[in-house]
Amino acid sequence: MELAPTLITLIVATVELVVCLFCAVVLWRQRRGMPDPSRLMLALGAAHCVVTSAGKYCSIIAQPTDHFYYEVLSMAHCRWGMLSVLLMLTYPVSVARPEWLRSWRGILLFLLPGVLLFVAPGFFPEVHRLYSFDELLVNIGEPDVIFRLTVLPLILVYCSLMMGRVVNLSETGGDSLWLRRYIAGVMGLLLLVSAFTHTHIAWFHYLHQLCVALFYGYWTWYELMQRVYTAPARVPASNPSADGTASAPQYDEHQRFLRFDEQVECRLLYAQPGISRDDLCRVMGTDRTTFSRIITEQSGLPNLSAYLNQKRMRRADLLMREQPNYSIEAIMQDCGYQSKATFNRIFKEYYGTTPSEYRQNLPTGQAPQPN
Repeated sequence: MELAPTLITLIVATVELVVCLFCAVVLWRQRRGMPDPSRLMLALGAAHCVVTSAGKYCSIIAQPTDHFYYEVLSMAHCRWGMLSVLLMLTYPVSVARPEWLRSWRGILLFLLPGVLLFVAPGFFPEVHRLYSFDELLVNIGEPDVIFRLTVLPLILVYCSLMMGRVVNLSETGGDSLWLRRYIAGVMGLLLLVSAFTHTHIAWFHYLHQLCVALFYGYWTWYELMQRVYTAPARVPASNPSADGTASAPQYDEHQRFLRFDEQVECRLLYAQPGISRDDLCRVMGTDRTTFSRIITEQSGLPNLSAYLNQKRMRRADLLMREQPNYSIEAIMQDCGYQSKATFNRIFKEYYGTTPSEYRQNLPTGQAPQPN
């Protein structure tokens, strides 16, 4: 094997190994106390990439001139690449439908691809080793080559259908955009694997390894820092005590509200024009009745509209102070309002003046704060 391709292979394998190992360790250490097994599933996927990266070293060292990375449509590459993709797909399942991992659906998710990749090749009398795309074309009529040409597209369609089902059944509602983004990333990695295994163009392989490192780095950050756990809280039934009174709930509504309020602020949920009560219920993880009660009791405001308007008005005040070049219309849209009349009316209720007059008074004196 030439020195330059070998060196590049080892460099990108090292990048993939280091990043995925870091992600696997961090996710594993932060897995406890979570309402779903998502961090464990993501850690397992990253750990598998660590193993495959280490396997590259062993393969190159043991057979520097004849390892399976020389082959086009290598059976080993098909198997381990698809196993990696399947492990990646357990993460959205563990988030959106964690009960599937404990039922026949979880078995089905792995059973069909597993049979195709690990059992079916045993029935072929001969598996041809192909070292170029031309050899692939010459042997395209052989049963094992036909199998390898069709199995990856079939599994791609299968995984797409399964993940589409997961998204449709997801209880994350309007917050499922991240889930679709994750699945699109997995499918992109699968396409890179397919491109390399069918063409043996080395740069597809290098790009795939770097994208795997970027993929796990980004989603580890997202899982630890950004994702909202939307699994509904199971409120225990009240158990009468000895004096006939009900025991206290087994959760802290104040802490729940604080976590919810932090997410609303950090992700600017109040500034999203299409945000609905049901979307926010899912963020808090409660039903509509409990959600309304917690908002009024913990915020001290009469209803959800007042809660959102307060945050929007504070943002409008902040933008006027920090972004003097913003137009009133831009501020209105940035705060989540679509009607200028509504924005002006609520602004005047809070500040006692119109937005334009409020902005004019800012340089000469301290403007009043929202009530």
